[in-house]
Amino acid sequence: MHATYGWSMRLPIFRLVEDLQSSAKRGLMSLLRRKNANNRDKAKRKIENKKIRVAAYARTSSDKDAALNSLSSQVSHYNELISKHLDWEFAGIFVDEGISGVKEGRPEFERLLQACREGKIDMVVTKSVTRFARNTLVLLREVRNLKELGVDVYFELENIHTMSITGEIMLTAFASFAEDQAKRISDYAKWSIRKRFENGVPTYFRLYGYEMRDAELIVVPEEAEVVKKIYTDYLSGKGKIKIARELNEAKIKSLKGVGKWDQATIHRILTNEKYVGDILLQKTCTPDFRTKKKVKNNNYMNKYFIQDNHEAIISRGMFDEVQKEISNRSKNEKFYVKAEKTCFSSLLVCGVCDKHFNRRSSRNKKVWECKTKKLYGKNGCTNVRVPESVLEGKLNNVTSSNGKKVCDLLEIKCYPDRVLEFVFRDGAHFSEKWELESRHNSWTKEMKEESRRRSIIRNHIG
Repeated sequence: MHATYGWSMRLPIFRLVEDLQSSAKRGLMSLLRRKNANNRDKAKRKIENKKIRVAAYARTSSDKDAALNSLSSQVSHYNELISKHLDWEFAGIFVDEGISGVKEGRPEFERLLQACREGKIDMVVTKSVTRFARNTLVLLREVRNLKELGVDVYFELENIHTMSITGEIMLTAFASFAEDQAKRISDYAKWSIRKRFENGVPTYFRLYGYEMRDAELIVVPEEAEVVKKIYTDYLSGKGKIKIARELNEAKIKSLKGVGKWDQATIHRILTNEKYVGDILLQKTCTPDFRTKKKVKNNNYMNKYFIQDNHEAIISRGMFDEVQKEISNRSKNEKFYVKAEKTCFSSLLVCGVCDKHFNRRSSRNKKVWECKTKKLYGKNGCTNVRVPESVLEGKLNNVTSSNGKKVCDLLEIKCYPDRVLEFVFRDGAHFSEKWELESRHNSWTKEMKEESRRRSIIRNHIG
């Protein structure tokens, strides 16, 4: 009886303890839920208070496009659009002016991408897929890169957000259409040009000695005389550099009256078939509509040759003689020889005109000469040539006496008073004076022996 009574009295107590534990547990769970809810509310309020940093990208690629949708109107539009959204914060407008969407070289676009990588932008707004890129591969590549950074791109015209589930699918479709459209436009332009060439109608261009009037090349008398002089001087034995130098010294204006005559310009005039009245169309072409890079037409497309298309300045006989002379000289002319790379290449800078020095041979010696002086003579630059042996000796002096390495050399400034300034990457400067070696001291044993022999003969005759 006592045992039964004892257990019967304990059962309610156990239940009471269990009830108290359960109640405490429920209370604790409720407290935790309320705390978590409060934390979520705080986090939500924090997120809501943080504005989305929005940047805009705009681009124009032609005068027509600029007229229809000018940069100023695009900038105003995005300023207004961003200000309308209270949760948006203006993060800048990036504008590429006069650049095609099929090209990758867009400086402002690259600056926009860099800002995104640095975490300064949350969303990019642009007018359409064609504004961002017409090249599908480039478009998808950049969009995916931005997506990985957590940056959304919103295309207004197509109403596409790249961070959405269907964003990339829609974007691929629109981008493919845009690229196809760009190709069709390019093909039509090529067809139009080809038809003009087939009909013997050249595209507009400016050629020294001629001007274009109503799609015809008309001789400009004053310039034609200069062209004749260039051909005559070349056949008389003068080089292209000397001809260019003399034209500059005579202050004869070059094409459009700007810039100076140089070796390359003279070469183009001497080899242009248009000066005998003929015309070869489509010498250059654009094989890839994406890059729009113009290249020499090496069997990419048909060329169109028209004989006696316009009035000639040079006779065919003289033109043919010049081509033969160019061929004969080509083996020795520096214009056709690739410059030899040395440890001084791109290091020597003129202290007068800031142009680089080029290496050349003079009396079987290697010397370095200012590019401006080489092209235009003393009227172009008054600096002096520097023998390579002098450079080697002075560089050795500077590095050995100052504990410097040649690989740390930034540039060598060359001055007319025969001073070389060696500038190193750490900012150190060292100046070296050099003297012009006398010609007699530079003679070899054979040269000295030949001079002695001639002297004996002269004395004997005398």
